Amino acid sequence: MKIFVLLGQSNMAGPHISQANEEDDKRLEGVMLLNAQDEFEPASNPLNKYSTIKWQPLPGLNPGVTFAENIKGVIGDTVGIVSNSRGSSKIEEWQKGGRYFEEAVRRSKNAMKYGEIAGILWLQGEDNTPAPEGYAPKLEKFILDIKEELGNKNLPFIACEIMRDVHVPEKWSEEGVIKINEQIHEVISRLDNCEIIDGSGVEHVVGDEVHFAPSGMRELGRRYAKKYIETWLNK
Repeated sequence: MKIFVLLGQSNMAGPHISQANEEDDKRLEGVMLLNAQDEFEPASNPLNKYSTIKWQPLPGLNPGVTFAENIKGVIGDTVGIVSNSRGSSKIEEWQKGGRYFEEAVRRSKNAMKYGEIAGILWLQGEDNTPAPEGYAPKLEKFILDIKEELGNKNLPFIACEIMRDVHVPEKWSEEGVIKINEQIHEVISRLDNCEIIDGSGVEHVVGDEVHFAPSGMRELGRRYAKKYIETWLNK
């Protein structure tokens, strides 16, 4: 089994306002999901329902659905998903020694009893936009630390831009969004086996410019899969 770990804040958790439909359930046929007992079961939506750090009682659709759909036909093995995201989480809360980091590592290591961790999908940064200074070194430390903890410094890691092409709500900072995206690019560009996907041109929830709409979630999943296939499978 090739296992992918999905980490980040609400857009990776799957916001409750972006719900899956029957077609999204069909997309998960043949995909496995790590459950509350840290055992794999046939995947079903929402993928983040077994997160040990979630705050939403009912998470919604996340990019993992179409990622798994697009990757399962080319990976040459069963696809397993570990989804352990948390809405409204800051990069400071994802540092080694903190609960979010340690739970991601613990569940990923338990998943490794069944297969190989093949990559990490990351989507976080919105809650750091009001105070974006110093984001880059914390993101870099998170990436290096989690790869080391999982025993593979060459583990593929894919990040995503945040809040592109939207009117940034007053709660967040438009300048902060630009600075966070710049820092994500900066970190990814200098680390080995790290990539980033374009977050532009993706539909957001009307009236809620922070969260991706279901169609946007599906598009991001396809972009994650395309990046993974082009970078690590088509060599």
